[in-house]
Amino acid sequence: MLISAMWLLLLGAAIAALLMLRAMTASRDLRVESDRFAIQHAEADAIETIAADLVFSGQASHWSQLPASGTLTLDGQSIDAAVVSEDQFLDINKADPRLIDGVLQDHGYDRTTRTALLGRIALARASGQEIASYADIASLGHDIVAPGTEDCLLNVLSPFGGNGQTSEPATVRPGGVVRVSFGSGAHRHLQTLRLVAANDRPYALLDDYQMDCVSGARA
Repeated sequence: MLISAMWLLLLGAAIAALLMLRAMTASRDLRVESDRFAIQHAEADAIETIAADLVFSGQASHWSQLPASGTLTLDGQSIDAAVVSEDQFLDINKADPRLIDGVLQDHGYDRTTRTALLGRIALARASGQEIASYADIASLGHDIVAPGTEDCLLNVLSPFGGNGQTSEPATVRPGGVVRVSFGSGAHRHLQTLRLVAANDRPYALLDDYQMDCVSGARA
């Protein structure tokens, strides 16, 4: 009887520990999800704040002299933001292939990789298929660039115009396209805006993308 009682006590303790562990895990997951939602909400507010300041304050805006960066505190969250002109990247749909090749080389892509990428770009152009988003550009590098570095192509190419001008600092122009990034390092949240009034907002959102460029450009 004593042994049976001891086993029952041990079993009860194990079940209680398991239930406590599950409750702790659920609580942790809830906190993580709550933090993620708070950050997303703050980033959405940051986009509205930056875009409105660019449109209504013009050259007086802190964000108008590119590249620009700063920290906004919104809803109790500190958000690091950076703004660059999309003009500094190359238009993947229209840029001269020789120019794309040269810039890819400057970013560390070898000849074999560059040839394969240019081949896919040429095929898309010949078929009339527009490369219309950051996700499209990243998928272009699938099975060509090193796994996990597909997003690094966004450091070179753009689906929203761009002429490869690197003469920043520059001033944001009305109707211009800017790339706003949140976070730093390998993991960044990109939102690309055209500064024109659209749907009761001072901008049109062209793309919203989670960029993960861990290792840099490698063949």
